[in-house]
Amino acid sequence: MVPQATNHAPEQKTRRERRMEILAERRRIKQIVKKLRPVTFDNNTVTEAGNFQFLARFKELIGLDALIEDHFHLEQKANCVYPASKLVDHLLDCALLGHTRFSHMNALQSDPGYQIVTGVDRFPDESTFRGFLGKLSWSHLIQLVALNRDLLARKARTGEKRLVWIDIDDTVITLFGEQEGATNGYNPRYHGRPSYKIRVAFIAGSGELIHLQVNPGNTNGMKDLLSFVKEIEAMLPPEWIIEGIRADVRVKLALG
Repeated sequence: MVPQATNHAPEQKTRRERRMEILAERRRIKQIVKKLRPVTFDNNTVTEAGNFQFLARFKELIGLDALIEDHFHLEQKANCVYPASKLVDHLLDCALLGHTRFSHMNALQSDPGYQIVTGVDRFPDESTFRGFLGKLSWSHLIQLVALNRDLLARKARTGEKRLVWIDIDDTVITLFGEQEGATNGYNPRYHGRPSYKIRVAFIAGSGELIHLQVNPGNTNGMKDLLSFVKEIEAMLPPEWIIEGIRADVRVKLALG
């Protein structure tokens, strides 16, 4: 059965209803802002997460927890201590606080400032993150891309249409070990080491991440660049119109 299209316009809310919604939203924001705590620098209560409270409140204001739950799905055992969506949130906190290595993530298990700011009393061990990431597949990457796209769309709707410049950059990530897909390529610092070549696209000036691609270290800078640009166009909100693209890519030249 195909639902028939109707011409009924949505019911307009009364002035009183709109005012009640605005007041409710103001009360919600006020309650979140009240959670901010004064930060002092002394020798009794040392934490690296003192200013993290502003990011934590921002995440709460935009409803990031609910967004992750809506977009990210991973089957887990019934007795799992940490839901998949919460592990994604914790990994985001690690990245925001500069803990990009597994060996550094356990620091948040005993940081009182982080526990107070986030309200968590139990933080995953780094081995939990390793096992979680090992279960992810290509479909989960697509889910995260959709999450990022939703965040961009929500931000774009808060302003008017605007022209944007896209910056594309190729970055070499040196690897120490035997990682899948790593090859020897151009490496300005560690010559002869296997690496990945990360291609990133973001909005110039404001820095919103639009797209990211991981390639073997010997990938030519022009490889699939056009398709990469087309994917960027598809991910941009309709309110953002591309004015120009700056690309910093390394290209191999074959001399005859």
